Formats: sequence, structure tokens, C-alpha cells
Amino acid sequence: MRYLYFLVLIFSLFLVACQRNEDIQISVVPNQPFFKSVTLAYMDTTGLISKPVTVTNVIDTTNLIDSVIVKDRTVDLKNIWVSANLEAGCSVLPLDGSPKFGAYGDFTKSPKYRVTAASGRTADWNLVVGYYVPVIGCMDDRWTGKLNCVDGIWSSFSPTDCVGEKINNSCTNFKVTFKFWNYEPLVTTLELSLGDYDLNTFQGPVTLVNDVNVVGWGYDLMFHKGSAGTYNLLSSELNLVLNFDGYDLPAGDHKYKFNISK
Repeated sequence: MRYLYFLVLIFSLFLVACQRNEDIQISVVPNQPFFKSVTLAYMDTTGLISKPVTVTNVIDTTNLIDSVIVKDRTVDLKNIWVSANLEAGCSVLPLDGSPKFGAYGDFTKSPKYRVTAASGRTADWNLVVGYYVPVIGCMDDRWTGKLNCVDGIWSSFSPTDCVGEKINNSCTNFKVTFKFWNYEPLVTTLELSLGDYDLNTFQGPVTLVNDVNVVGWGYDLMFHKGSAGTYNLLSSELNLVLNFDGYDLPAGDHKYKFNISK
């Protein structure tokens, strides 16, 4: 009788062990039909070399959307190579004529894909590929406070102290003060106005509001009001090209250049 008892006990333990082992096997089957990220590439001008594109993936597992943000606006989104990085064990199928992964295609029309997990669970995803759109806010906030000002004619004479300041809390008018040629007597203040920017390039024109006369070091120098270059909201740069008199410039074109950034 005792021998029979031990046999029943061992058989019961064997059943429990098998059941636990079965539970463990089921629990590790991948069950997340999700995108982790996608990578992009484009063909260079030779048509021979494919180059990677720097992107940011924003994964929304609730609404099943992978938003792929491209900062380089020279990339043609109608002809890019895209590869999918999926959760473990997943496969992907293009829907509604969407371009295949691992080949060049047009990714501008929010293509759709069905992702299937190893467990059989599926999810239909939208892939939204688009250019980075900056939060514009107050435009001239980019050029207030301490700035980096580079002399575009003689870089070794670039100002070491360059400061931007708003005018009347405007978001398009501000002034930049620096020592021209990095020389104390030639302190210069440029009052600048930003025009409307292009919605595709996020660049726009800069105007010098007033003539600026700077006298010192034996020179009588003038920056003339009017067209003064461009600004770039994506790179937060002012590329100033100022009409200038009072000193013979190497190019002989009376255009003085500065690059100004944070």
C-alpha cells in the first residue's frame, strides 16, 4: 500500500512539472505585432551609392502609427529605400498597394502594413514619413542672448563678444551688438527685421532697418540699410550679407558677410 502511495505521488508531481513547463513555453511566444523603427536610405547623385538618412521614429502602439521624421529636406520621399525593424518573431505584409520594405518606393502617401506576431496576433499599421517641422514660436528668440558671430571676410577678426536683444518684445525685430573686427572702438549695433519664411525651406529674408555708421581706428565705415541676407529657422542661423562701404574688401563687391548663431 505504501508503495502504491509513492507511485501516485510521483505521477502527480510529474503532471504538475509538465503543466508548468507547458505554461512557460506558451508564455515566451512573441505576441507584440509592433514596429520598433524603420530606417531610410536614398540614392546619391551618381545613382550608384545608397546613403542612410537620419530619422526619428515616434512609435504609437495605441493608434498603430509609426511617424518617421526626416530633417534633411533634400531627400526625395517619393524614391527612398525603407527597411522595417519589428518586434521579435514578427512578419510584415504591405496593404493596399503599399511599397515593399527592402526596396525603393514612394513613401509619401501614408502606406499601410499588417504586422503579424509569432502568436498569430495581427495589427494594421500606418507609416507616416514626413519632414521635420520646427516649433516656430517667437522667431527672434533664436538670436537673443550670447551669440556666436563669425566674420565672413576675415574670420580671425570675428567678434568674441556678440549679443542679441529683442526690440519692444517683437518676434521679428531685434538687434545684434558686437565689436567689429573685434576692436573696442568699433562697437556696432545692427537692428534687423525678419521677413516671412518659406513653408518648405523655413528660410526667409533679413533686412537691416537703419544705416549704421561706425567710426574708429582711423576708419569711417558704413553698413547700409536694406536687404541684409537670410535666416534659417531649421539651423537657427543668420547669414548676413550687408551692403558696406569704408574699406576695400577682397571681392571688391562691397558686401560684408557674417554668420550668426547660438
